[in-house]
Amino acid sequence: ADYFARFSPYAYDLAANGDPDFNVKSFRTTNVLRWEYKPGSTLFVVWQQARENDAVPGGFAFGRDFGGIFSTAAQNVFLEKVLKMNAAKYSTTWTKKSFRDGINPPLVTGSDAEALAYVKRTPGACSYVGTPNTVGVRVVSTL
Repeated sequence: ADYFARFSPYAYDLAANGDPDFNVKSFRTTNVLRWEYKPGSTLFVVWQQARENDAVPGGFAFGRDFGGIFSTAAQNVFLEKVLKMNAAKYSTTWTKKSFRDGINPPLVTGSDAEALAYVKRTPGACSYVGTPNTVGVRVVSTL
């Protein structure tokens, strides 16, 4: 049998399946502060953060996408201070809930503006944002 004959072209139906293009941006950082407060005694403070943004599917534009990743909400503050879990535990928890109970994880928006717009139009919705511009929504807590 011909090795290359096993593959055949796929006719993608754009009308039925939507735009297949995607553009995912991700920024992950780990910062370590080391302080030797007296000889032989060292204190380490470690801070990790992850930001993801899949807004603007399709074409890549470095200036727009590089700047856009820093306008997305940093999930670590909310996860660690409010939910008392790291990103890995959060992901595992929602994977279990999804398969076991059929519950979808909370919506993750691409920016604070998108999150606020979602909360304004969705009764009972809540969100966390990094911006103080929360006109039209009730602030429950500030970190």
